[in-house]
Amino acid sequence: MLPEFKELQNNPLLSRADYALSLETIALPALNQLTEAKPGLLNIGSSGTLYSESTIQAEGFLRLFWGYAGYYVHHEADATFAKLLKGVADGVNPESENYWGDITDYDQLMVEMAPLAVFLVLNKDKAWSVLTDTEKQNIFNWLDQINVHEPVKNNWLFFRVLVNVFLNLNYGHDSRAKIEEDLETIEGFYIGNGWYNDGRDHQFEYYIPFAMHYYSLIYSKIYGAQDPERSKLFKARAVTFAKTFRYWFDKDGRGIPFGRSLTYRFAQSSFWSAMVFAGVDFDKDANGVDDAQPTSHTQSDALTVGIQSSSHAQSDVLSCGTQSSAHASNGNLFSCTSLLQDEDATPNTLPNELNFASTDRTDITLSEVKHYLSGNLHYWFNQKIFSTDGILKIGYAYENLAMAEEYNGPGSPYWAFKAFIGLGADDGDDNEFWKITPKPYTNYELTKLSPESRQLIVRKADDSEIQNFPAGQYNLHHISGEAKYAKFVYSTTFGFNVPRGSVTLERGGFDSVLAVSEQQDDFFRVRTVPESFEVTETHTKHVWKPWDDVQITSIIIPAFPFHVRVHEIQSARKLRLSDGGFSVPFVEKDSITENAISDSEIYLVSSVGTSGIEALHVDANFTQDGISVRTPDIASGNVNGLIASISASDVGDNKATNLDDNNTENDIELEANTSIHKADASVKPVEPVTSVARVSLHLPNANVLYNTIRYPYLLTDVEPGNYTIASLVYGDNVPVVPTNGDDKPNRNVDRNPVGCIGDNVGGSIDDRVDSQVDDKANDCVDSQFDGKADSRISGEVSDSITGKTDSCIDGSIRKPQVTITDTSITVVYNGKTIEVAR
Repeated sequence: MLPEFKELQNNPLLSRADYALSLETIALPALNQLTEAKPGLLNIGSSGTLYSESTIQAEGFLRLFWGYAGYYVHHEADATFAKLLKGVADGVNPESENYWGDITDYDQLMVEMAPLAVFLVLNKDKAWSVLTDTEKQNIFNWLDQINVHEPVKNNWLFFRVLVNVFLNLNYGHDSRAKIEEDLETIEGFYIGNGWYNDGRDHQFEYYIPFAMHYYSLIYSKIYGAQDPERSKLFKARAVTFAKTFRYWFDKDGRGIPFGRSLTYRFAQSSFWSAMVFAGVDFDKDANGVDDAQPTSHTQSDALTVGIQSSSHAQSDVLSCGTQSSAHASNGNLFSCTSLLQDEDATPNTLPNELNFASTDRTDITLSEVKHYLSGNLHYWFNQKIFSTDGILKIGYAYENLAMAEEYNGPGSPYWAFKAFIGLGADDGDDNEFWKITPKPYTNYELTKLSPESRQLIVRKADDSEIQNFPAGQYNLHHISGEAKYAKFVYSTTFGFNVPRGSVTLERGGFDSVLAVSEQQDDFFRVRTVPESFEVTETHTKHVWKPWDDVQITSIIIPAFPFHVRVHEIQSARKLRLSDGGFSVPFVEKDSITENAISDSEIYLVSSVGTSGIEALHVDANFTQDGISVRTPDIASGNVNGLIASISASDVGDNKATNLDDNNTENDIELEANTSIHKADASVKPVEPVTSVARVSLHLPNANVLYNTIRYPYLLTDVEPGNYTIASLVYGDNVPVVPTNGDDKPNRNVDRNPVGCIGDNVGGSIDDRVDSQVDDKANDCVDSQFDGKADSRISGEVSDSITGKTDSCIDGSIRKPQVTITDTSITVVYNGKTIEVAR
């Protein structure tokens, strides 16, 4: 690594000079690649993308302007400034062989126009003093092309807005009508409680903060004098949005890996930088408008796949029904059912239940904003995201083309420079932001429902781990969209996998998802477009069809660090099911300890924590010739299932037959009022239904955080019929294997003292427990302690100590109690009971 990058990693990121230095350090290797012959084209890689080579290189150059737009507001023009303007003058010159080109509808160059426009607005005097009149006219002509071509109907509309703001402010061009037209369309994307969609109401990821809010905050700053009311509204919505977005970051600044365009990396925190740039007053701006009511939408454009509802088949439409109350709401429940939809559906207003407007709208502080921004930058500066010569490479936590989008070129990662827009905040070094100390928010809810974004976010009490449980999100238009949106859970500790193929489990990397194939082909399918979904404060629910004659309903109940999965399967096919747990990194030989507790339970202990999965329940209920056949519950210890044939005489006598005298659960009972004649009563043997725990092979370049991983999964084969299959999934950033209440933890977890950490730890703990984990004393923390305890504890901690069930016994984490009936699922953990109807 370059010596300067060691300094980057150690940069305190407190003062404006610190932030400016970090930008200079990261930008310099890219700037050094610019040549005299091609000053406006940045050639830093050979990987291909959707657009031409010249556009690839123009993109790389123009994305640098997101960083330098704010930087030069308080820096004098220098050699770098001159270098940038020389590239601009060459790129917009139609007589140059390096001309960036005439654009077409939906052209990638529209995206790259925005940072140039913002840079030239913020640094007009410096730029205009250098450029000739001809060069200024060329800039106008090149940017004005966006007004005669169509952008994608999503956040791209803001590119045209920002270009037209520039044309108006720098040239006096009358572009107000076009600005109003595009902002009116964007207003139709607003949902409520600070949330927009991005033109598709089934994707809610970083495009909302680093696009919709980011551009609106820039607009409010540079065009606030011309449009004060809308600017005031944009700031208020940003403050409201921050109340939810704060839940996407852990104490170390890591954002939740989720959604597309993850290669933009520290653009994750650009929203916070834009708040600083816009000079948001968290008291005044939050309370300046009443933003409680969402915008009215028509059903035909609110929840559709694609950009325009009229351009897609009905099968691609995810609708919340056809009635005015279509967005079914029940308290904190948000559900949606996929129905065929009339494009001429009448308008409706989203119900007030979706507007969880904060009552404490003023509790966001600059110190908290600085905590998220500096923490996120620190995290990224310490990842392997740079080449040996300092170039930002495509990937997430390391260089990885497998997770890239089809529109990611070699220069695309420099979209991360959006995080430096705050350098242009008023007053330069004297701005309050640069003087304050970063301080984290301390009043997090451990479970945060975000109904607008269809997410249930769960965080560890020490703020070191976040798990996001989304529902009703999908993406059919980009690479591995099913992996980036539709897994059951996403984690800041364990990341997620993208598939290397769909044939065989070895290629799929099916972590945190139920993968389904027919037994004869091993061609696996995972959830994409849902039939319906729910997201509540206690669970998510997903209904989907991998084939027309197979329907799967999955209910996911978080109980951090566990979650319970219950899959109801109705199938006319022979299926193979793989239920995957979290991935853990394989660093070198023996870096993962496998704890195979039983054939149906396995845990992997790694350098980042423990991932595990256990079969709780497999129940097959289906009827053959009027006979109801049931297999036993794995949790009961009987995994033999039913292996027998039923004689005609047994059935003809119309009485129950016990196939196993030692197990009354294996009874075969005739359905009531059923009469079967002996001559017609030949019944084939019923094969056992079990879930067997397995561990994946080492998978390279699959996980976004770790370049080689393994993960535990349960494998189940079923015949045609109806089934309920349940599992208990564990994922925590401590190397501890959970146990049942009276069990001792597995001795091969770790040969060193292991901290036994419950769910809600805080402060310092002095108590010790005599543990069987490694024959050494362990710190054992009750999950509900306030952080102070002096007593020596042995055995189970009673409820009388804390008033809640203890989850930490003998150096391990105790498992939840799970009860599954035909009508409900009950989870008891840490003294709390969650009951979900089936």
